[in-house]
Amino acid sequence: MIVEIIIIGNEILTGHTLDTNSQYIAKKITEMGGQVRRIIKVPDAINEIADAVKYALSHEPDFIITTGGLGPTYDDKTAQAIAVALNVPLVRNQKAYVLIRDRYLDLYQSGLVDSYDMTPPREKMADLPEGVEVIPNRVGTAPGFHITKDKTTIICLPGVPDEMKDMFEREVMKLLESKAEELVYKEYDVAVEITDETKLAPIVRQVMDEFPRVYVKSHPTGYSKKGKIVVTISVQAPTEEEADSILKKAVERLLELVYNRLSLEDLT
Repeated sequence: MIVEIIIIGNEILTGHTLDTNSQYIAKKITEMGGQVRRIIKVPDAINEIADAVKYALSHEPDFIITTGGLGPTYDDKTAQAIAVALNVPLVRNQKAYVLIRDRYLDLYQSGLVDSYDMTPPREKMADLPEGVEVIPNRVGTAPGFHITKDKTTIICLPGVPDEMKDMFEREVMKLLESKAEELVYKEYDVAVEITDETKLAPIVRQVMDEFPRVYVKSHPTGYSKKGKIVVTISVQAPTEEEADSILKKAVERLLELVYNRLSLEDLT
């Protein structure tokens, strides 16, 4: 399962808001045995979003997941951009309209808004690309949606993390599982007493060469005489038992190479 992620919002690009959505989605995809090939961040501009979607479609991933730009304000332009990218009209989606209307009625009855009228900004959230399937929003108000183009399913979610996560876990996981490989993902962090990452680099290479299913990533924090480098070793395997076994052997091999064969000459 190959996935590309598009994060939408001026607030992300200006540094005003920290993007936690891509980290969350990427981790979930990886845990399912999938691969995130690319993460793109774009502003709230129709052409920029549409170009990013078309670029992602050109790689023919199984899924494109976007977050942001589904709300009621003038700068929420994701729905329009998807319509442009797919060359389909933007239409009033009746299912979305009813969901939004009922949501505002609930909010009004709870005393959280002063009106349940379907104002133009509220109606705007129901204007979606023709042919989409709506994803209800049970935390906020703007619904998400998904639509398939050729072999790729485009999934559009709100940018508010709580809303995005609820939709992802409640609805999106079911879509992803239809194409997810039956792989188990495991990872383990180990701190090694090496302060120079250049000494660690050939060790990392050798472990990955010896264990094809394993990915090794070092996380240096700067030079220090008593410092350590944290190394993350991860693996994807068909079963949990196989993943655990490979991970254990890879960690043991890393430690063996670090502490018994630390010279570069032994590793080249």
